[in-house]
Amino acid sequence: MTLLDHIIIAVPDLAAAKARFFSQTGIVPADGGSHTHGGTCNALVAFSDGQYLEFIAPDPLHNRAGSQGERFAALSGPVVLHWAVSSSNLAQLGEAAEACGLTTRGIIPMQRTTPAGLKLEWQLCSVAGHNQGGVMPFFIDWLDSEHPSKTSPIVGRLTNFVVSAPMNTAITRFPRPFPEHTELVQGPLAIKFEIDSPKGVVQYDQSNPAGFG
Repeated sequence: MTLLDHIIIAVPDLAAAKARFFSQTGIVPADGGSHTHGGTCNALVAFSDGQYLEFIAPDPLHNRAGSQGERFAALSGPVVLHWAVSSSNLAQLGEAAEACGLTTRGIIPMQRTTPAGLKLEWQLCSVAGHNQGGVMPFFIDWLDSEHPSKTSPIVGRLTNFVVSAPMNTAITRFPRPFPEHTELVQGPLAIKFEIDSPKGVVQYDQSNPAGFG
């Protein structure tokens, strides 16, 4: 079984993004720490069904030259960037993806340390050879680390998560069943979702999400 793990919003300024999200929902995203390899830092909120939303931004404490952080610093505002699918067997999922005609980049180990000093380790596997940007998810295995949704403030329920793509393209060959808590529809490349927050419904609608590249 595969599940929606988290949704990623890239922002040029993390403090400003946290303040804006608080004004929309009444919930402040919790700082998650730095990704020193990418020149980025993040803040997180959890959904009540066990997924989470990640705001990723340039890290002012690390060199961003040539990194994802440098790329995000050039943004004019928040953009829905990408989404992740959880799996406890990335090798098997990668094999299933390749059997469907997709190409994977192999398994990459990752880590970060939270502001509380907790070290998190996980693995990623992304799909290559397509032109669908962040509409095509990447795969994640949290190994023995505690899932970030367990330690992040809960904003409410993710009421829907819709991925839109033209039919007979790369994502329509995604291994079935399609991840739980998601819906794939025919249309232009886009990611749409809604959050039922303490201050009401917050909607996101992003055309042509770029992904991590």
